Amino acid sequence: GRMMATCQWCSIAGDDELERGRQIIAEVAQEHVVSVAALVGPSRRATIVAARACAIWRMRKEENLALKQIGLLLGNRDHSTILHHLTARRLRHEDS
Repeated sequence: GRMMATCQWCSIAGDDELERGRQIIAEVAQEHVVSVAALVGPSRRATIVAARACAIWRMRKEENLALKQIGLLLGNRDHSTILHHLTARRLRHEDS
């Protein structure tokens, strides 16, 4: 059978959509020139927050990941935090 992962990052793996979510995080980190560690970490620096919001938006739009899944992928964030990012963005972008 599959080995049990000890890392919380790995333990939620398995699903293709989560794999895609991780890929999106890696791509966004590269595009925004920040590290994946910073993206999933606690930093509130504007550049990190912007990159994180971008990753959240893409995971939701492209993969339709559940808020809980997005939260898990982004360092175990609460789903309400993710929702806040999405609604804030929607208000700024008016239907983009």
